[in-house]
Amino acid sequence: MLVTLLFLVVIAIALRPTLHDLTHTLTNLGDPAIYGWNLSWSSHTLASHPTQVFQANIFWPHPDSLAYTDSLLLLVPPYALVRALGGSWALSLNVVTIEVLLFTLGATYALLRRLTGRTDAAILGAIAFGFSSYSFGHIGHIHLLLVGQYSLGFLLTFRILDRPRIRDAVFLGLLNVSMFLGSLYYALTWVICLATILVIWFVVKRARLSAPMWRAIVVTGLVSLLAIPVIIPYARLSTKRPLVAEWSSKATDAITVAPGSYLYPGLDAAADDRPARREHSFFPGFSTGVFALAGVGFLIAGLRRRGRGAPNPAADAVRRQRREIGLMLAAAAASLVVAIGPEAFGQAMPFTWLHQHVPGFGGIRVTARFAVPALLACCALAAIGYSALTARLKPRAALAVVTLMIALLMVEQAAPLTHVDVPENRSALAVYHALDHRPAGAVAELPMESPAARDGGLAWSYVEAVRMLYSTLDWHPRVNGQSGGWPDDYIPNVDAINQYPAPAGADAVARLHVRYLILHTHTTAGFPQLSGARVRSILDHLPPGATAHRYGTAWLVDLGPGPVRNAQQ
Repeated sequence: MLVTLLFLVVIAIALRPTLHDLTHTLTNLGDPAIYGWNLSWSSHTLASHPTQVFQANIFWPHPDSLAYTDSLLLLVPPYALVRALGGSWALSLNVVTIEVLLFTLGATYALLRRLTGRTDAAILGAIAFGFSSYSFGHIGHIHLLLVGQYSLGFLLTFRILDRPRIRDAVFLGLLNVSMFLGSLYYALTWVICLATILVIWFVVKRARLSAPMWRAIVVTGLVSLLAIPVIIPYARLSTKRPLVAEWSSKATDAITVAPGSYLYPGLDAAADDRPARREHSFFPGFSTGVFALAGVGFLIAGLRRRGRGAPNPAADAVRRQRREIGLMLAAAAASLVVAIGPEAFGQAMPFTWLHQHVPGFGGIRVTARFAVPALLACCALAAIGYSALTARLKPRAALAVVTLMIALLMVEQAAPLTHVDVPENRSALAVYHALDHRPAGAVAELPMESPAARDGGLAWSYVEAVRMLYSTLDWHPRVNGQSGGWPDDYIPNVDAINQYPAPAGADAVARLHVRYLILHTHTTAGFPQLSGARVRSILDHLPPGATAHRYGTAWLVDLGPGPVRNAQQ
């Protein structure tokens, strides 16, 4: 309870949220808004039509459109609870973020407590991992904060290897499922880690595994099959994304601090010159690095003592701890090799083969994220090094030292956090509330933003994300959408519909059986929308039978059901 309280205090210090921040703001109106849409859609559909959860209301009329984003199904229960209690989109997401951070700290603490046998060392390592620049850099990417799943996965795996029990095997299987329910990046990374550990264990044991171990492996595998219903939509989508070398792991990632670092402005300025710096933020703190080096030295010294044949003073628990950290380092090394990306020094790397031949890896763009287990291993080494260096301290001195080190870590990682208000005024939401009372029908919101626009898809990233969040007020399917990918015909459809009521636009609307048009005026997420002249042009050329009404800052056009649209509905 005291450790949990400490972690809550650390989270409060790191995030420094005000009541307004918690209830009305997100870190930005891009990806966080998509996560709000994703979790809202999943909560709504699981409660009403659970088998249709992947048939989300974007990219109409394409099936399995939820699979264009991470499923996030793991986070649905806490999000849905806050929403059911009357919480806003922002509050629900922010509460889940705090819960995920607390889970990461707790799971990592449990793992490091096992590896070191020390509470203070485990706390220090957990904070180093939970509040590295990776977490700060991705504080708005809620699924990327689920790094505690690695900690829990390693913990359960080591427990099974030490003493195979059916209970732990079931939990590990459920952990494997949760990986696919939370983040596909992490699920694939964990597959590499787990496979590495099992192969090494199999070789060391010379294929002579005990019957309890075989049972544990079988049970883990069978429980893991529960992830298949989640995997199938992604397999059907089979998105193939190009390899991007800039998003591969680099040596400088270890010193890429969080944006706006207070303590290291020089490193912060240098990181700004690197592309996609947030994907390269893996700085655990220099103090963590020093302790990690001490941990490496401690482990090597232990191996040398054993190699000389001297009596080993370590108990079985210490030998087990060293064996487990060795397995963890091997798994981290394997994932780090994949994180290097498609090539290094002109030579093809393993990820190239995985991208071409192994299902799931073809949709990976940011290979740097595969380095998270290596970051965890660094923090584990730091916990071991700290434990070795402070082994002879008296309790009061140890408490003073760990308090000082926690404060130093927090200062090393301190950086400003952005807060952007979620527009929830009546004027912006009026058209969506009005649409909620209309008959079923597909919707196109104009102007449709394109990922191929000259601004590099910036307006698409923010405008469409906000619209997706608002669409959870009416649940009508949208031709619009935003995610890490899009259907092949999305950009042509955007180009055509934006010409409405010109023939190309009218033809696209008819072909896609669109019943409603939402004509946005003023601005959305800071981007200008349709001008008054453009709106008048559309309204003056509506087909016979169509109606238009203004709600707040937008117009809702009902083109009528039509015989074909009725058949589709």
